[in-house]
Amino acid sequence: MIDLSVIIPAYITSTKCTEDLAILVNKLANQLVIPRHELIVVNDGSMVDLSFCEIVGATVINNPTNMGVAVARNQGIDNSKGKWIVFIDADDDIPDDFVSIIESRIDTDADIIQFKSKHEDGNICYPEPCAWGKMILNDWIGTSRFDPLQLIGEEDTLFLAKDKRVVYDDRILYLHKQSANPDSLMKRFWRHELPRRQDTTQYASEPNKVLTKNAFYCKKCQRLIESKSVHDYQKCDCGNFTDGGLDYIRRGGNPEDMEDRCEWKEQV
Repeated sequence: MIDLSVIIPAYITSTKCTEDLAILVNKLANQLVIPRHELIVVNDGSMVDLSFCEIVGATVINNPTNMGVAVARNQGIDNSKGKWIVFIDADDDIPDDFVSIIESRIDTDADIIQFKSKHEDGNICYPEPCAWGKMILNDWIGTSRFDPLQLIGEEDTLFLAKDKRVVYDDRILYLHKQSANPDSLMKRFWRHELPRRQDTTQYASEPNKVLTKNAFYCKKCQRLIESKSVHDYQKCDCGNFTDGGLDYIRRGGNPEDMEDRCEWKEQV
């Protein structure tokens, strides 16, 4: 078995996002060592040609239509041969020492190795509920897969929910960027109305506008709650929460208690 499989689900709809993916793939191609490592790009119905990924040695799986991040990641897992799996979103980035960090952990006795992630706003944290920002043991994954019927974000939580041995490493393995793609895997979470599940609600975006403030006012405890980064899960005293920063809007709790205070600006 090879040491590492890097899996990138990619739904690319613009020149800017194509350039971002090209930069990411080339960085990985320059750091990965074949055949000890492999790079798998799942082209999830992109509107642009991604053959440049194959040129630098990536295995490209092509979906004729957009199936969603859960299906794309599952296809990556099904085709992976690595002892460890690392997921990277197509519009994010990696540090220059990405592979050297991973190599130092190949023989670690754990199911998941959780690294820190750095966001564009400078926030550095452990992205606990996310599939990215960590090394995941392929044997631990086994037959488990992401559930495509769950809301974006919830499928990561469920996928990682079973018993596991986790080791924390305070080095930065992942650079999370504010996506410029309005149809990116994360942006689509709040651009579309999805069926409500349990106590989680989500709100569609304002047409031709960009989110500048993700907040709600709790009428019950009379507090303004604002999310400023992905997965910060800001809660009021009643337990209502908002999440997503400026990447997406994720709400949970009693919608009747939450008065939307999001702010938007015209998209240039």
